[in-house]
Amino acid sequence: MIEVNVHEIKARFSKYLDLLEQGETIIVCRRSKPIAELRPLVTVGKPRPIGLVKGLAKVGEAFFEPLPEEWLEPLELPLWLAEGDHRLSDRCRTSFQDPASRVFLSAASGWEIRLKVTLKKLALRLTPLEYVPRMSLAVTEEDAIFSGKLPLLHRDPLGRLLVAQALGQGLVLVTPDSLIVQYPVRTLW
Repeated sequence: MIEVNVHEIKARFSKYLDLLEQGETIIVCRRSKPIAELRPLVTVGKPRPIGLVKGLAKVGEAFFEPLPEEWLEPLELPLWLAEGDHRLSDRCRTSFQDPASRVFLSAASGWEIRLKVTLKKLALRLTPLEYVPRMSLAVTEEDAIFSGKLPLLHRDPLGRLLVAQALGQGLVLVTPDSLIVQYPVRTLW
């Protein structure tokens, strides 16, 4: 991921298109403040066949049971930020208030917030989109594969996905989760 100012990208547009084609993500800034993110398009291959493992796998009823609440705790962080909740640590509050801090919210966390609202396990004072900062972090296939390779120190697949994203992007993961700090990921709380 690289950052460039509008003037630079206008002056060397072809160069940055080449970088996009190579898979690079570009953050476009105006006066050194991020305003847009450019990503390469994902090319779609041939349609995937359905039913390749029919009869080879069984999904038990427990699969559809709600996740334990402690697994869902990290998704509440964006809500605590938006609402100024007292459970947010002073270190986190200070870091988030710093205009120089670039804050990302994983698309996986946004999805889980929306899911909890739909299942009526979470009531929001604002619309879900108002909790999501402008700089969202997409979940890539690489993130998903990497999270599957992580040791099962944390049983929540979303927690491991967030760890994989933080490690892959070199980001600090903001979490109060004591299980996540067992991974070699930088954390803030």
